[in-house]
Amino acid sequence: MKKLFQLILILFIYFSLSYNRSYCTPIQLNINTKHSLLRIGVDPSIRTDKGKQLANSFFDSLDANDINLLKISSRNYLNIQVIEKQTLDYSALKWLCDRVIEEKTKGKPDIHDTLSLDYYKYFVSNNYKFLKEYLLGHYGIKNYKPVEEADIVKNRQSFLEDLILFNDPSRVNWDSADKIINLINVIKGDKIVDIGAGFGFYSNKLAEKVGNTGIVYSVDTNNLYTGYVNNYTKAYNIPNIIPIHSKENNISVNDKVDTVFMCSLYHIIYGWAQEGNRKAFLNSIKQVLKPGGRFYIIDNSFFNGNELNNCYIYKELIISQLQMYGFKYIKHYDISSKRYLLEFVYLPGSLNSLSVKNNNTSESDKNISISIEDGRSIIHIGSLDSYDTTPKGILGARMVLNVLTKKNKKDAANTVLYYDNLIPNENFGGEYTALQWFCKYEAATISEQKSILKDPLIKSYYEYLSNDNYKILKNYILYKYKLIDRSKVSIKNDINSGDDDTKEIGRTKRAFIEDFILFNNPQRENWEKTSDILSHLPIKPGNKIVDLGSGSGYYSYKFSRIVGDSGRVYAVDTKKAHLDFINSFTKKYFINNITTVKAGDDQGYYIPEKADFIFLCSLYHIVYGVFSHNEREIFIKAILNSLHNNGKLIIVDNCPVLDSTLPYHGPYITKELIISQLAHYGLELSEYYQTIPQRYILIFKRKLD
Repeated sequence: MKKLFQLILILFIYFSLSYNRSYCTPIQLNINTKHSLLRIGVDPSIRTDKGKQLANSFFDSLDANDINLLKISSRNYLNIQVIEKQTLDYSALKWLCDRVIEEKTKGKPDIHDTLSLDYYKYFVSNNYKFLKEYLLGHYGIKNYKPVEEADIVKNRQSFLEDLILFNDPSRVNWDSADKIINLINVIKGDKIVDIGAGFGFYSNKLAEKVGNTGIVYSVDTNNLYTGYVNNYTKAYNIPNIIPIHSKENNISVNDKVDTVFMCSLYHIIYGWAQEGNRKAFLNSIKQVLKPGGRFYIIDNSFFNGNELNNCYIYKELIISQLQMYGFKYIKHYDISSKRYLLEFVYLPGSLNSLSVKNNNTSESDKNISISIEDGRSIIHIGSLDSYDTTPKGILGARMVLNVLTKKNKKDAANTVLYYDNLIPNENFGGEYTALQWFCKYEAATISEQKSILKDPLIKSYYEYLSNDNYKILKNYILYKYKLIDRSKVSIKNDINSGDDDTKEIGRTKRAFIEDFILFNNPQRENWEKTSDILSHLPIKPGNKIVDLGSGSGYYSYKFSRIVGDSGRVYAVDTKKAHLDFINSFTKKYFINNITTVKAGDDQGYYIPEKADFIFLCSLYHIVYGVFSHNEREIFIKAILNSLHNNGKLIIVDNCPVLDSTLPYHGPYITKELIISQLAHYGLELSEYYQTIPQRYILIFKRKLD
């Protein structure tokens, strides 16, 4: 009878876990907070002027081999953590400094565990080679100018930055590591997967807990990190840690395990990973986790703009998403004011409502409810590149290069057909249609080409990218689609030496070219239905409008034609290269009603008059999910100060779509997040339009008291 009962229970669990996610009960996420629910900061480590000064002093003390200077550096690193109220890399640098002092005064450093010992040896060997390189590169001291190609230097510096932070022996204190390990319900002999293990900090601690009869799979997508773990485990004879080089869409573990552990990664999974990769990734966890197994997630809390590594995610987003994937939420633990631990069990759950509350509970009228139905993230920031390159995309890029080089009309026509088949299946709203446009142009007759270039903005677009036999566009394609051996090319990272298109395209200029190709794409109307968007906007002749985040002027030009000579368009952007293009274009075509405005790094800007409209296209997802709280406050305050009392804020952005619809190639944000946040700034939604499945228009007005 007991065995029969166990069999029935196993079958029940099996069939329950086999349900499609669409059978899960939708979760109502009630939002009432001014703060964003997710932030993925552009730079996880802030470098202050004081921090730079200390790095310079520490470098000098190492270089001089002066113990008194080292002691001063140690005291300074202790003080700066109190003054700036941040750990950053200061605790790691202080720890290394103190161990160097101990070695010089006592003959050996006071280190009691192998992981810390390995960390110390790595950074102090060869006359502090990697420690000095870290200080030089991370803080930009001593006029450091590495000779290698920029991407190589960046990758090595990223490795050193992550190693400094993740394996910092002081992490036991600032991350409450021992408290976390004690909360993980594992016993001797258990099998655990440590996802995003980095250099093995938690893998090492978990290995101690499961003992020699247990196994810790130390999983990471970066083979340099798993290589470090592999070398460490061999050097210190640690047989129960098995490093695994995983993929973005698969943890690559071929075993059944009792527990899955993930630290400081889920905000990336939620807000950065592509939808298909996230689905496959979470399903690969389900495949290795035993029914009833535990899934533990550590991540960062919002902490008044002082979050750990400038990243955080509200726990309700994680809970609601994992509920849709068959993980039942068990418990939440506060690790510190900046960290929390979530515990899930691999069983279907029954949660149907979650609330994110504002600190000011009296503002209950700002409640917005979002239905979480399919496990899709409600905000996706995406990568710094507009999208990941694919094998078919790379083949298309090769075909375009051939067309631009040989200018064979038959090849051009065939490449147009290739993109006709590729675009609907792989890339919506990206640069594929722009690359296709050049092939259409090359396939056209001379009279057709003249007609294609009738529009001044399109003509300027073509002239800029086709100059010198398409040199800029060719170089961009070569680097973007990795069709060139970068190790054999010297790249200059300077865009301030005039507009010399014959120079190699450096990282900064390549970013501008990518934006330019994307934003001013002559085929943008085809996928975006720009004319439909404009038809919904209440802009009239004589209006003053701010095109905030104007890029190279795609909408600025269209607005200038609507508002006429009696109106004014302010094209505002943080990138000088975009504004330089607009200025050159307007001067050439005698367009006198567009004024460019450079926005500062602090997101501030100034226009000399109040505007009737402020327009943001594909920008608010950045304001919501990348800006710090203080940056967003400054940004929205600038909007309110620039707007007439009866003026309107117009936001065009991208939205999540059903699985049956190809999503926008890059970021998106559920409109309710924008509506909810702006309500706390005195703006209420007055009009909403869905022009295409991937895009919407939100028009806000000031809320009347």
